[in-house]
Amino acid sequence: MWRDINEDCKIVHSSSVAPVLTFTKPGGNMVGVTGPLVGRIRDTIRDPFGRWCGFTLIGRDNKEILILTAYNVSQVVNAKVGDDTLFNQQVALYKLKKIREPDPRKIFIADLTALVQKARSEDKDIILSGDFNELVGDDPNMMAIVLRAGNLTDAHGHQHGEVDIKTYTRGHKRLDYVFVTPRMVKHVLRSGYEAFHARIASDHKGYFVDFALAGFLDRQLPSIFTATSRAIRGTHPKNITKYVEHLHKVFKMRDIYRRVQLQKNWYEKKKLEALDREITAVMLEAEEQCRIHHREPWSKEVNEVFTTANILRIHLSSLKTNIDCNIQIEQKQRLLMRRIELPDGILLASNALRLAQKNCRKLIQEQRTQTTSIAKEQEEAYVAMNPEMGAKRAAQIFQRARDTKQMMSELPSKMNCPGGISSILVPLPKEGIELEYIPLTDGATIEDVILNRNIRHFRQAETTPLATPAVIETIGWGANTQRAEELLEGTTDPSDITDDQWSRYLLASMKRHSKEIKITITSEKMMGKYKRWKERTSTSPSGRHLGHFHALFRPLKAKNKEDRERLDSIRLQIIELHATMLQTAYDNEHVYARWEYILTCMLGKDTGIPRIHRLRIIHLYECDLNLLFAIYFRELDQHCEDNYLLNKGIYGCRPNKRAIDPVFVDVTQTELSMIMRAILVRFNNDASACFDRILVHLLTLCLRSYGMPRNLTTILGTLLEAARYAIKTGIGISKETYQHSKESPAFGSGQGSGASAQGWTKMASNAFDAHDKFGHGCQYEDPWKLVIVFLHMLGYVDDNNITNNGRPGETVEDVIKRTQHDAQLWNDLLRATGGALNLEKCFTQVLDYNFAINGGPVVAPADPKIRIVIKDRLNNQDVILKPISPYQTYSYLGTKQGISQHQKQQHKTLLIKSMALTRKLATSAMSPRCAWVHYTAVFQSSIGYPLSMCHMSSSQLHGLQKKYIAVLLNKISVIRTHPHSLVFGSRAYGGIGCNDLRIEQGLSSVENLMRQLRTPGYGQDIATVFLRWFQHASGLSKPLLQFPDVRAPHLDGYYYLNMRLFLAKRGGSLEIACVPQPTTERHGDEYIMDVVCSPLAATSLTSDTLHQYKDMEIKEIYWCKSFLQVKRISDLCTADGTFILPNIYKGEKSIRQCSSRLGEINQQRPSEATWGTWRKFLKSICDCSIDPMYHTCNDDKDELTAIGTRLRLSTPLGNWNVIANESERLWPFYYSHEHNILYRSYRKEWHSQGKFVYDCHQGKDDETFSYEKFQSVPTLPDDSVPVDVTDAPDGWRIAFYQPLEIEKQQQQLPQSFIDTLMQQPEHISQYYTQIDFLTTPMKIYEHMKSPGKVLIATDGGAIPFKGSLGFVIADDDATILATCFGQPSGHDPLSFRSEICAFLAAVKFVTVLIQYYDNLLPCNEKLRGKFQFYTDSFSMMKKLKAFDKFPTAPLSMVLDPEWDVLSALHLALKWFPTYPKISWVKSHQDDKVYIDKPMPTDAYLNSEADELATTGLKQLQSKPCVPLDPNTAIQFHLQGRTITRDLKRISREILSLPKLQQYYLHKFGWSDTVFDSVDWDIFRPVYKRYVAKQGIQWMHKFCVGKLPTGERVQKRDHFHDKRCASCLELEDDNHLFTCIKRRAYRRSIIKQINPLRDVVDPHLCDILQEGIAAYFKGECMTNTMLRIRGRRDIDDKPCMERYHLLIDEQLLIGWDNLLRGKFSKQWKILQRDYRNRIRLKNPRQHAWKQRKTKRDEEKNSSKYKSTKKNKTEDFHLFFQKIVPFIQELWKERCIDRNTPVVGGRIAAEYESLKKRVAHLYTLREMVLPEDEIKIFNETLEIRLEATNQQIKKWINRWREVIDYSMKMVKEMAQTQSTPIWRHFTANKPAKTKVTRHVTKRKHALPKRLLNNPLTNVFSRTKSNRSTSKAPTPILKQKYKVDNILTRMFTTLGRKRSTSRVHPVLEVEEQSIDDRYGDVPT
Repeated sequence: MWRDINEDCKIVHSSSVAPVLTFTKPGGNMVGVTGPLVGRIRDTIRDPFGRWCGFTLIGRDNKEILILTAYNVSQVVNAKVGDDTLFNQQVALYKLKKIREPDPRKIFIADLTALVQKARSEDKDIILSGDFNELVGDDPNMMAIVLRAGNLTDAHGHQHGEVDIKTYTRGHKRLDYVFVTPRMVKHVLRSGYEAFHARIASDHKGYFVDFALAGFLDRQLPSIFTATSRAIRGTHPKNITKYVEHLHKVFKMRDIYRRVQLQKNWYEKKKLEALDREITAVMLEAEEQCRIHHREPWSKEVNEVFTTANILRIHLSSLKTNIDCNIQIEQKQRLLMRRIELPDGILLASNALRLAQKNCRKLIQEQRTQTTSIAKEQEEAYVAMNPEMGAKRAAQIFQRARDTKQMMSELPSKMNCPGGISSILVPLPKEGIELEYIPLTDGATIEDVILNRNIRHFRQAETTPLATPAVIETIGWGANTQRAEELLEGTTDPSDITDDQWSRYLLASMKRHSKEIKITITSEKMMGKYKRWKERTSTSPSGRHLGHFHALFRPLKAKNKEDRERLDSIRLQIIELHATMLQTAYDNEHVYARWEYILTCMLGKDTGIPRIHRLRIIHLYECDLNLLFAIYFRELDQHCEDNYLLNKGIYGCRPNKRAIDPVFVDVTQTELSMIMRAILVRFNNDASACFDRILVHLLTLCLRSYGMPRNLTTILGTLLEAARYAIKTGIGISKETYQHSKESPAFGSGQGSGASAQGWTKMASNAFDAHDKFGHGCQYEDPWKLVIVFLHMLGYVDDNNITNNGRPGETVEDVIKRTQHDAQLWNDLLRATGGALNLEKCFTQVLDYNFAINGGPVVAPADPKIRIVIKDRLNNQDVILKPISPYQTYSYLGTKQGISQHQKQQHKTLLIKSMALTRKLATSAMSPRCAWVHYTAVFQSSIGYPLSMCHMSSSQLHGLQKKYIAVLLNKISVIRTHPHSLVFGSRAYGGIGCNDLRIEQGLSSVENLMRQLRTPGYGQDIATVFLRWFQHASGLSKPLLQFPDVRAPHLDGYYYLNMRLFLAKRGGSLEIACVPQPTTERHGDEYIMDVVCSPLAATSLTSDTLHQYKDMEIKEIYWCKSFLQVKRISDLCTADGTFILPNIYKGEKSIRQCSSRLGEINQQRPSEATWGTWRKFLKSICDCSIDPMYHTCNDDKDELTAIGTRLRLSTPLGNWNVIANESERLWPFYYSHEHNILYRSYRKEWHSQGKFVYDCHQGKDDETFSYEKFQSVPTLPDDSVPVDVTDAPDGWRIAFYQPLEIEKQQQQLPQSFIDTLMQQPEHISQYYTQIDFLTTPMKIYEHMKSPGKVLIATDGGAIPFKGSLGFVIADDDATILATCFGQPSGHDPLSFRSEICAFLAAVKFVTVLIQYYDNLLPCNEKLRGKFQFYTDSFSMMKKLKAFDKFPTAPLSMVLDPEWDVLSALHLALKWFPTYPKISWVKSHQDDKVYIDKPMPTDAYLNSEADELATTGLKQLQSKPCVPLDPNTAIQFHLQGRTITRDLKRISREILSLPKLQQYYLHKFGWSDTVFDSVDWDIFRPVYKRYVAKQGIQWMHKFCVGKLPTGERVQKRDHFHDKRCASCLELEDDNHLFTCIKRRAYRRSIIKQINPLRDVVDPHLCDILQEGIAAYFKGECMTNTMLRIRGRRDIDDKPCMERYHLLIDEQLLIGWDNLLRGKFSKQWKILQRDYRNRIRLKNPRQHAWKQRKTKRDEEKNSSKYKSTKKNKTEDFHLFFQKIVPFIQELWKERCIDRNTPVVGGRIAAEYESLKKRVAHLYTLREMVLPEDEIKIFNETLEIRLEATNQQIKKWINRWREVIDYSMKMVKEMAQTQSTPIWRHFTANKPAKTKVTRHVTKRKHALPKRLLNNPLTNVFSRTKSNRSTSKAPTPILKQKYKVDNILTRMFTTLGRKRSTSRVHPVLEVEEQSIDDRYGDVPT
């Protein structure tokens, strides 16, 4: 309440940490500070014993003032008081602190003395107030000690002398004091005591002390202005009405409306300025009329009731204490309408007070139920204000916003001073490395220091080339000079403007990018911006804050509908007035005088007292000025985006760009570098104070180049040239201002301006364009050279990133040179714009790679010699930046990135954040609803933001959430050990609905990748290149993300491997269009890594000889393969495909082997040990036999001589199946049989995979070819194949070769149009299951080519997990020409997707038809037909319009539901020369009876399409997987289905369902088939709706069988009674319904079946009623169901056969679970069959009833115009109706269990308490004597006679003390007892330790001869030891002498000794103290 009245306040309170059971807790202190003094608070003080609390304030000269309020208990030791009194609280706490006999009063004095002494030693002043429960000075050992320690003075005694004052009603002494230190005494103005009950009824007197703040605080503090001090706010509907009416009244009276219009047409500067001042004054006057003075809610009735109770309370106190309170009573009697008679005696006064208090409670209850709260009014007004949302949706949005606000208010937070800083730290002028700071608190000094600091800060750009006065004058502040026009037109050379090279280039580059755009200020645009602008934002130094403008659209209070319309019309006039004033100012380039006054708000970046250089500067502009900027810059931004004028690397302040996008590019670059082992150098930099260094004249010139109107740039320039800046801090607003001048320029629009962010974006884009042109950046290309990406600078506002990658053959030094050039270039460009680099935040990181001996890549450490030198142009000196370690993580846009495998820094950062949120939630008093809002709105967004770019492990992710989830569960009234399957289970199946971070990380990364690949930009480019490299470098045939379960331990990187691990673990896959499909060079070929990783999948090889490899062996084989640059088995072989090349076996590259045409990763040659694993692999694919390798002799004889051996493939490769020019391999020789020519291949550039040249060698015959070439060709003939050649004397001789055999696909032209349609890709052809032509396709083609009209109607249908589509094509006369139905694929396609697919199918049908006949005829004539499409999907039409709203609109919807088919439809419609007309038609109009008029054409065609779709639903099967459309780029499959909508929500449901299902199976004893038979569609909506409105706790526990019944609670705590409190039977889940005391609720539940009998099958109703009734009675359900199954009809025939399956399934599910919403699916199925039977039994009567029902509905809807709601299904409605009855049943059960019975007890609770107390009394003999006297001061029988509440207080207070006392007894017994060995020896204990270890082996260990010293002559080497290493030297073993006697003595614990000295046998006497002491004599 205090904070509601005084928002600028700080409250600190303290109470003991001892727990209590009641709402009120005895004891405690509180201190509050309000107003500007809040800014002086430095620290707070709290005492855990509840003795004192206070603040530390900053006083004069930085002296601290300690303000304390304290309370000392009045009881003495062993006082017999209540268990919850503060005295016993402190006694219990002291005992837990090992103080055996505590005296709280003396301990208070000692601790307070220490606190005061410490404060005085630190030279702090003290103000100590409190109730000390003593007359200070009487006892020298009490408070007198404290006063002496702190030299404290009584403030009252100092002013008034020693006066005998009674301050306590039931005492005679002065107990309340205020003590101060000597320095504070002179600042005391007034002090004194008030009379008893003067203000409030209390047993103490009120006391006051007034201090001169200007004295001890060095000045009088000004008041703080906050948003709550505004008189007009949008949250007060009544005040808004008052404000609008007053404003309109004065405007009309002063004729302001007409004068505004006059100025619009005839502008006069002075009159417009005077008019603006007058409007401002009227607005402030209207605001004052609405000011609310905070006070308690008052009415006559409230005043009478509460004042009466107050008078009686004072009167009773005066009677009891004999204190005269007649004056106080008389003052309050005057407040009453009718004086009351005071009772005479205490008894009568007590009875009267009791009655008055009862009336107070009754009044409060009535007011709560009858009075409509302001929140309710706001909700109703919000719903009325947003009719387009619908009442339900608007109420949900309002409720969510209110819950969020309530949640934020309940969070524990440290309230800082809202007014800004009130003290600063400035450095002392001392020499040294570390600066020493001194605080400043003087107001004038602070203002002067900050003013000078800001003047220096905003002239930082003064030294840049374009900041000179001459340049400013040349261009003009608003870029409105003639020279500026010439620069924009590009007709002038800027060489004479500046000498700086890059400044000249920037000026030259500001040639117009587009024409000047035309923008008009309208009321809609203005109010649209105000509606999105948060009202509490600080703006408008003039006082025209946002509350004035929010009052023009926020809900207001109206008497009736006519009054609301009148007020709305008034608001429209006011809105139009404000819009006209803005438009007039814009048209005439007028700057209002109030716009020129700008407040500079200073905020500290660090907590505590900020340093002078760590201040954040926020400019507070007038809100209408910022709105003017916002309107124009929004239009300009959209213009730039639509015309693609901005640089791709700009990510800040742009639509469809997110802060995480540059992080994605950065991470993917790192991953690509790790895969390619390529050098990557990044230069991450930060622009220093970019908004504060903007050169305004350059900004306006840049804006005009992009199309900004000249009027606005002139206004912006004129404003900033004349602007006056005042300083706003916690001490107020400075009178002094500063502004721009030639001597002291002030540049930059600063933070807070609507022009800063968007203006910086345009300037940075220009600079980025220049950097892209002259810088190097990164150049990436995929292995096939098909995708080339140039990646330059990335920037998000002031955070920029420059990267350079290494190219083949380059060293780190080469890349560093390019990076240094780019860094220097950016520094110079930034300097040209007026900016500068913040070198403290800049860093460089170099990723280079070395290789281990085994060939594994290792990131090389940073080279200390590498550095980047940036030339500082201002100081003409070099700035050296040394690279950070490549293993060091760095912060980038809210994430921690690097090459860390486990992301420990990121995890640590998130863990700290998570623990902070956990603590806030745990220490708050949030309601369950607010706790859930905190989880969804705060925790998930805070922790979940960086997860999309993280690769943390599951244990790390669970560590982030486990503590928070436990606290959250407690907050929502769920036990923290609740099963995780329920906690993270979907609400669709009864779970709580928490999001598991272990799933969220994977889903976020998948979703982010999908968005990047579907959005053009650097993210799409780098992702495409990476995925193609990722696939190629892996050496696997299957796409890595599409088949994540394929084993691949050799892959490098972390992020994408983590994504792959997530997909594999969760059964997901990503189908990506840019990833190439696998190809083989020849028949029988296999990918090498396929054979190594998955031998069983290699079908072309003999699986018997293949091996299973370990992960390390796979990596070794991969490193060898990468070094040889081979991918397939054919790459290892000779051209004939029979032998392995010898150099391949040796691990050497050779010119004889084929080489790769593609780009390859960097890999050094591994060691020989690694090649051993490679040879092992080669032998596994070859025969055991080794063939000789032959060489032809040089003589004329054809003798062959063997020169070596080679391996033969076990399965020779077959013919070639790829043309040589299209092959990925380059062979040394090719042979063309057709031309009989041998071709020798060359690379045109030997160091790159660019162009190739082939030398032609003519053949002498079919085998021998000349050495001399006769020509060179760039390409090979199509029949060329690789061959092996040998040298012969007469030329090259070719060996046997395999021919080219390409599987020729039938390229025949389709025989018909249907064939053409079926040959379309699967994502198109799937739609045409059955096509019926009612005429020839040629006729349809001719009709479409003619100018006639083509009518096409489409419709889609959907049932669970299956959809269908249908469309018809007709001519002008609605004659149907063709019909079609088909199937839309997808997981559970809804009607929305089916409708889109139907439309797409029709469009594609027309497209293919036209293209087919155009090619067949041929015909080039344009399509002239007018196409008219009809659809009943209005939502699809809205989506299509949204796609065409502006050019970049589709980019913002790439993650929208059904985007794949929506985007395909959007592209398909663009094929038409004229965009088709699309019309909406109402569906199912064929249900109507058209008698007088025919059915409309659109309705007829729609009904035909609907019938086709219905036929498809009946005939087609479900198709959960969607064929990939290349335009979709990527799609996500999960467990055999494609997710096309709500990716995260549906994926969470699918992934959480298995564990939730297992829980249900275990909980209810179900099987999988039983779970699948449950109709969750009945359960889901009721559960979700109830949880959203009523909370999760009860509904969830009830539905999963977790309600805290007696049986369940007794299992957790055996003290609880497991019996029902109503009938004393065992209370389990079933007993809730079968209890004999719950008959009324059972009847109410069964009665809900009666309404179903009108519409539901009677047999179903009978089964439902009898089943529930039998369950309620506790009968055997099996017998009941058997009886129902055997029922016969009236003709004595069995009538229940069709219901057998329903009965069996529901019996297995459980009738108790039916009450929990778990119905069998057969209920719906049988009900649908029943309705069909009724319809078919009498079709006419059924049709007549339907028509009558529809006519009634249409009549009612036209009469009342009510929105139509979806019809609730019957059984869904039944479950919805019985839930409130079940909840009421549970409430009554809880009331019975907690309702007092005879004797005033709660029976069940008393039994539990009785057991607890009896258990504690059994421990009476085991505690300390003093504790026994204190705690067990009554017998057990007397203790049990107390009330339940008293017993609970006793247990709560002393249970922990008893446990601790028992622990102390044990410790003391151990210290005072003599060890038993001292009874026998005095010097040391005997070592008699006996080992009890028993071997678990059932047999003896085998002998290991290798470890026998007799046989261990040679050391055995490891199998994988490298032969290049020297063997480990064998050291000679040393043997120790093992004497059996020594070993025996050692075992016995003795050392063998030759001496015969006996141990000392003197026994120490042991004395045991008498526990109870001596008997007194």
